[in-house]
Amino acid sequence: MTIDFKALNSALLPNADLLLSEFLPGGKVIGQEYTCASLQGGVGQSCRINVRTGLWSDFATGESGGDIISLYAKIKGVSQVDSAQYLASRVNFPVPAVVENEPKIILPPPGTPAPNIKLKKYSCFPSAIWSYHDKEGRVWFYTTRYDPPDGHGKEFCPWVYTDKGRWKAGLPATPRPLYDLHLLLHDKQKPVLIVEGEKSAEAAKRLLMGRIYTVTTWAGGTNSWNKADWTPLYRRKVLIWPDADVPGLKAATEIGKELLSRCPEVKIIDVAGQPEGWDAADMVAEGYTYEEFKEWAQSKVKVMTNEIASVSMLAVQATSVKVDTHQESDIYHQSLYSLWEKAGVETTSNGAPVCNLDNCLRVLEYWPEFKGKIWYDEFYGRYFTTIPGNRPPHPIQEIDRLKMSVWLQRHLGLKRICDDVVRKAMLLYADQDIRQEPRDWIASLEWDKTPRIWKFFHSYVGAEDNDYTRAVSVNFWVSLMARVFDPGCKVDNMVILEGAQGKKKSTLFEEIGGKWHSENNERISHKDFLQVLRGKIIVEFADLSTWSNADVKQLKQLLTCRIDTYRKSYGEDAQDWPRQSIFVGTTNEYTYLRDETGARRFWPIKIGKSIHINKLREDREQLFAEAKVLFDKATSWWEVPASAEREQENRRQFDEWEQIISRWLIGRQDATVEEIAHGALAVTKDRLDRGTIIRIRQAMIANRWQAGEIIRDGVLARGWVPQNGHIQPSQDDDW
Repeated sequence: MTIDFKALNSALLPNADLLLSEFLPGGKVIGQEYTCASLQGGVGQSCRINVRTGLWSDFATGESGGDIISLYAKIKGVSQVDSAQYLASRVNFPVPAVVENEPKIILPPPGTPAPNIKLKKYSCFPSAIWSYHDKEGRVWFYTTRYDPPDGHGKEFCPWVYTDKGRWKAGLPATPRPLYDLHLLLHDKQKPVLIVEGEKSAEAAKRLLMGRIYTVTTWAGGTNSWNKADWTPLYRRKVLIWPDADVPGLKAATEIGKELLSRCPEVKIIDVAGQPEGWDAADMVAEGYTYEEFKEWAQSKVKVMTNEIASVSMLAVQATSVKVDTHQESDIYHQSLYSLWEKAGVETTSNGAPVCNLDNCLRVLEYWPEFKGKIWYDEFYGRYFTTIPGNRPPHPIQEIDRLKMSVWLQRHLGLKRICDDVVRKAMLLYADQDIRQEPRDWIASLEWDKTPRIWKFFHSYVGAEDNDYTRAVSVNFWVSLMARVFDPGCKVDNMVILEGAQGKKKSTLFEEIGGKWHSENNERISHKDFLQVLRGKIIVEFADLSTWSNADVKQLKQLLTCRIDTYRKSYGEDAQDWPRQSIFVGTTNEYTYLRDETGARRFWPIKIGKSIHINKLREDREQLFAEAKVLFDKATSWWEVPASAEREQENRRQFDEWEQIISRWLIGRQDATVEEIAHGALAVTKDRLDRGTIIRIRQAMIANRWQAGEIIRDGVLARGWVPQNGHIQPSQDDDW
């Protein structure tokens, strides 16, 4: 039967776009070409077919052809004749009828003798005969070797069986089965060793004696590797042993490229330095044992990866394969396909990874290099990393994301991953490892059982040793732990260190807080003030004696807040941040509390001759460890003895009117502002301005009187009465 393939191709071209969209769904016509991802179709441009000529090429695999007939044959795995007959029927192209008596290739019946047929060219019989089988183990066809009597050259001839009951020279239609296909399928978990030629395959089988690998090869020689059906090797570990010549290395490299994206491991034996054409059969002829082969192979095996588009292997250019020179005794590295599969990466029909957020995250989760190196620290409210390499921990920056993108593209085959996807994947990955730096550090400390905190301000600051300084020592340290381990808990008091300038008051707090200490330089009313609190456990307010009444009032309001609400710089929405720091203060003065109310929020501590900074440095870890133990025991951090009120009162800036008015109030149960002004201060009604009224009010509060309703001339009037529980001294009380 003769088919005019050229004429048939011309008849197919007017309908090429329709036929191609059917055979290769998902593609599209761009200019004169139909483009798709692969010979299975799909969106992409790796596979291109000229709709005017029929020329086609799959650039991903290197396969190509000259017409639509060969393309359809490749897609469907049928012969050129079968492809032509089908396509001719689609366009009503006349083809010669099949001659009824033309032989058809069939499987030889069981018991059929092998084709021990004399080759007329050399007048000799085959020197070796090898059988190929189907998956059930039935003989499919044979390959024979002929060695001419003159000793020059060799020739191979394949034989197929026909329905005429005789052998015919030729090969079956593609794709053809691999050598020992039935043995390959018997144990699908066993790694596969690929050699070139049936003689080498049998030699390797004798060398291995069933150990480690199942051995196979393909029919038709080095140029026919792409006519074989390699699918039985998919998802299996593969080792390729090429012949030591250029055609053998080229075929081995192309086979490796074919299997690389479909097998978890693809390795190749480096045969550099061996004689030209040297192969497995030569090794057996040289008397190698299995142990000797194993030792030799382990030193020669190299791993094939997709890391670089092209690399030279001896004289052969492998255009999309890199041979990794890293060697190990057990030589089992993972290919990209294996990584994708183990990481659960979704791939396209062509085997390429989908470059989406889920796949990027899966790779980060699987790759051991990233474990513990990308995290979120809720103390700082920021994402951190130590990559690339082992850099010190630092907030993730744009350069880190860009380097990660390049790494994923170069090393893990995510060629089309975009920066924004990488950024989001890093954030999601970091969210799986949430830390809190000071909490984690404190929790790692072990207390030596030596009490230090109860006398902290006496031992380290030189303050007096009394109930008050001991209580404040405990409260300071336990409240610090409370804010670290229970952010947002109620802490509405602050320690104030008093002492002359240069006494290292601020240094004390810096040594305690370390990098988590901050000396506030922003006004409380500033819009960015609350952001300063983030990432700090001690926030210091210096030189409180210079603060105005309004500043102190605002500080007291801030002190009682448990949740800080603000929008981070460049953030989208305002957030609630439970406060995780305590406030402290310093001053060079000894009377600095102007407000006659609210002084209870301040715990003043007067330092001694010097602060013992070196001792504090030595004991810092133990102080934190002890404080954690006290916090775990539910020690309170707000209780102080009654003497605290006296300490606070002693720091208040005194108004001389307080004592004058106090003496005038003796024996009285109520009074009006006018009565106080006239009776105690000799201020007439016409001179009673707002400033005078405010001073009288402050003096009354200092004397523990409160505003209330009183009776004057039989009617209710606004005035002042003693506070609840306060007993007004009588005329005879001793002052």
